[in-house]
Amino acid sequence: MFPVTPIAARRGVGVLAFSVLPALAAGQTVRGKVMSDFGRAIEVANITVLAGANSEAVVTRISRDGTFLFDLAKPGNYRLRVEALGYQTLTSDELTLPVETVVTVELRLRVNAIALEPLRIVAERKEPGFMRDVRHRQRDGWGQLVTREQLDEARGSILPEILRSRGLRVESVSIPGSSRTVPMPMANRSAQARRMGCYAALYVNGARQFPLTIDSEEGFSRAAELMDIRPHEIEAIEIYKGRIEAPPEFADSTSNCGVVAIWLRTGAEMFADAEELTGELSTPRVTLSVGGGSLGFSGSQAPERTVSVEAAIYWQTYQALDLGLHVRYATPQIPAQTAESMTQGMDREIYAVPPGTRPMKLWTAGFDSRLEFRSGARVRPLVSAELLVAGRSFAVDNRLIHDKPIEFSSLGWGIGAGAGAAFDVINWFQLEATVAHERLSFSSFRALDSSSLSTAVQWSATSLRLRINKPFWRDGT
Repeated sequence: MFPVTPIAARRGVGVLAFSVLPALAAGQTVRGKVMSDFGRAIEVANITVLAGANSEAVVTRISRDGTFLFDLAKPGNYRLRVEALGYQTLTSDELTLPVETVVTVELRLRVNAIALEPLRIVAERKEPGFMRDVRHRQRDGWGQLVTREQLDEARGSILPEILRSRGLRVESVSIPGSSRTVPMPMANRSAQARRMGCYAALYVNGARQFPLTIDSEEGFSRAAELMDIRPHEIEAIEIYKGRIEAPPEFADSTSNCGVVAIWLRTGAEMFADAEELTGELSTPRVTLSVGGGSLGFSGSQAPERTVSVEAAIYWQTYQALDLGLHVRYATPQIPAQTAESMTQGMDREIYAVPPGTRPMKLWTAGFDSRLEFRSGARVRPLVSAELLVAGRSFAVDNRLIHDKPIEFSSLGWGIGAGAGAAFDVINWFQLEATVAHERLSFSSFRALDSSSLSTAVQWSATSLRLRINKPFWRDGT
């Protein structure tokens, strides 16, 4: 509480200052102004007159301009309590109000330094997994993106209107054999493209819906369904205005006319054949790979460093996860000492074992799993894992039948892992470079004489591989 002092005597913060004037009318009056400690009038304040030892409220009023006036029925001792938003509440000491006296006061309130919450989260949602790839493509500068929030702001619009607002030309095209028309987006707006009817390829959740040339009623009917999708059922739209803008996922033979890729929100059901569409999304493409690498071995009886060739096929199963099969072939040389030790005990009247190194055939076949990061980017890191079966063999000349060498072979198994990166090159080809390490366990060579040294071995192989990859969409493009 604060003391009551004359205006001339004190103007401090939290002070109730007053002056006593002759009575203007019968009764007792308190009037005044509520000020901030910076000397400004407080426009909205709640002022209460308190009386008695229990500080009972006599009257309460709200000031709209900082001024107030109370006519009190009885003289006596009163207190004033003032409340205003953003200021500390002030309760004065007792104010004596003589009979038929008008008291003018000035009340100053100190600012209440309440720390306001600078940031408040009012909503939060988790984006679907496919949006990671969509966001990566946009950060890498591919095309333009229409986000869920922008689609929500366009509530009430239809999909063709949204595409027009993003610079696409949308033309009404007649459906063959029908009087119906369908709005078809044309991302490439050149005069030649318009003459040729060069319409954008439409994708839903990464799966292309129909070929570039739509010359059937079925194709146009599917296009009509896509154009009827409601914006509030779409998570995002990617727009590419030609092959030069399109990322690898969409840069096939249809991208000359542009691409419109629609990503549906979770739970959205657009089509009568939604289950069929969802089935397409699980394996949207097949990738064929050919390549080779430098292969080095270590371990007991290990051959020398050699070059291998390989071929592989991968199926994309979910987002950037590929599952595949590979076959790898190499012809390393067995060191002379190793060849001699392995052929000890052979009947030299039957087997011709010349001195020196000896060629070996080595092959592996296996199941691969490959995970790409930043799918859709020009450079994509990747890791891989392999389960392998392997075989090795070498031949020895037969002295009895010179044109029929005798071949000794053994089988094995192994595991492997690798890491590297894939790079996009022209015409929708990829170059892949990886470093891989494998561990192979082979059984003994069959048909060797029992007196030969044991040839059951474990080899480690480290390789640097280069591949050329060509992805194919399921419809053959």
